[in-house]
Amino acid sequence: MAASKLFNLLALVSVALLTLSTAPVSVNALVADRSHIPAARQIAGHDAVAQKRRNAGSLNKRCKSNPSTTPSQTPTTTPSITPVADQVSTPTPTPTTTTTTSSAAPAATSSSGSGATSGSKKWGLAWPNGDSSYLANFARPNVGYLYTWSPYLPSGLAELGLQGIPMLWGWDQVTDFQNLVVEGYANIVLGMNEPNEPSQSNLSPQDGATIWQTYINPLQSKGYKLVSPACTDDDAGLTWYKEFFQACSGCHFDAIAFHAYTTNAQDLINYATTLHDTYNLPIWVTEFADQNYSGTGGQASMSDVWTFATEVANFVNSTPWLEVAFPFGAMSDLQGVNTDNALLASNGYPTDLGYFYFDWVVFSARRFAVVDMVKQLPPVIKHLLTLRNPEAWPSPPIERLNGVLTRTLNEAKQRNAENGWLVLSTILSLTSLREALEDDVYAALRKHAIRDAKPHNIEATIERGTALWNSIYEPHAIKLYNKLKALHPDFITFIIQAYGTVLSPLPQGKLEQGNLTRALGSVVGIATLRAEGRVGPQLTSHVFGLLKARYEQDLNEEDKYLASDEGTEWVIRKVDEIVDAVTADEEGAPAKVKL
Repeated sequence: MAASKLFNLLALVSVALLTLSTAPVSVNALVADRSHIPAARQIAGHDAVAQKRRNAGSLNKRCKSNPSTTPSQTPTTTPSITPVADQVSTPTPTPTTTTTTSSAAPAATSSSGSGATSGSKKWGLAWPNGDSSYLANFARPNVGYLYTWSPYLPSGLAELGLQGIPMLWGWDQVTDFQNLVVEGYANIVLGMNEPNEPSQSNLSPQDGATIWQTYINPLQSKGYKLVSPACTDDDAGLTWYKEFFQACSGCHFDAIAFHAYTTNAQDLINYATTLHDTYNLPIWVTEFADQNYSGTGGQASMSDVWTFATEVANFVNSTPWLEVAFPFGAMSDLQGVNTDNALLASNGYPTDLGYFYFDWVVFSARRFAVVDMVKQLPPVIKHLLTLRNPEAWPSPPIERLNGVLTRTLNEAKQRNAENGWLVLSTILSLTSLREALEDDVYAALRKHAIRDAKPHNIEATIERGTALWNSIYEPHAIKLYNKLKALHPDFITFIIQAYGTVLSPLPQGKLEQGNLTRALGSVVGIATLRAEGRVGPQLTSHVFGLLKARYEQDLNEEDKYLASDEGTEWVIRKVDEIVDAVTADEEGAPAKVKL
């Protein structure tokens, strides 16, 4: 039981750390001081975002005033959001195919049926910050796209797993657009920015059709998917779309984009639905925020912004034809938009709202106590965690153990997860497994210890432990380290050494028999705690540790699977099967398990 008790201690520390970091934080506080962040580099041609002001009179119909003239700052309740990580993608509607130019329907001739190509990644970055070093902090699991209100794209997007999308903002960018947006530069292109707005690209539908036919439509033959100009979500926008599609004879569209600035999430949902029902094309919302441009009623409170964000995110994640959504706010200066919509914090990482849209696992770990964190788990995993509180059991008959190990090994082979199976099965049944091994198999196993701390390796052990600590608790690792050190100077030192000695990957990699990857270390924690029972909070923290392992670089295919929602569910289920097999007898008399 020594190993299990050690993992219990480590898991208890994890829960304590998560609890220390769960207090709700005001976005205003997070964005107040950006003096240490490099100034956002203005991308060429990006004058648009610097002039993000609206004609209030033209927006009265779409923006509803906040009912409260004195916004409350009471923290909102836990948002309930449908997570998108590792979800099964649903086929999107095929664009309408028509050659009628007198109708409002666009003449779409795409055979692909979709402008999106990043699977289940339904969120994008509206990014005015150029090659800022903190872009990597926003390359989160739910984020698949980035645009800059210009033809220019930051470098290194492919390495970050992001698709860059050039835009032809308006007439002023035509030359740059022609020079940059050639075959192979990107795969998707965005049309003009708010052409129905005098303060933006300010184009008549006929001029918009001319730009599209001359500069954008030819890109279809060069492999580009074409996303329409993005109007504002008002009646003027609907009129502009109708006249534009009528004027754009022979034009091709893969999706329709729009912008939404409103204090009522249902307004955004209704507008998106109207566009989809009218044109039978996938929809992109390429800017949105909880913003009141009506001139009366004040701006939304932080609590209101959370309610708005939750409704929008649930709609985006549950609506197949809503392909991509780009929340506005990944910048230091929101240009007059309610700053509670800020997505970029002063440390160069996402705010809580940014994590909410882009990375629900980190958001849950940052914002909620363990009890609330459980609510944010994928439903099947959450259900599994609440099913059992088993007592300890004695070792099983070898025949029973052999049966369950053979069955679960075959499943692991089908999932390319043999190492994961070996870790969870051996940690749960070391004594009986040793008795079941053939002599020649046992003779081939490593006999020397590789995780003992000695003078010559203690520095490397601490370095590994620190790296593992940082990977789990980023971006709070330093703060939490200092908090635990304040409790007792040796406490955090012991934890880091234990992480480095027991759980962290060793530098030998696969060359060393029994080495653990970052994901397999979490599998060890889950297996021991699930078998131990009655340690739900500790188990929950290690489940989140496994889910966060998906962010590690250069993951092998097995670790990608184990760290996915499906893989984590599989680990928990296989632990339960093995635990069932080691139950003493049919009557289930409690006894101490031999590990």
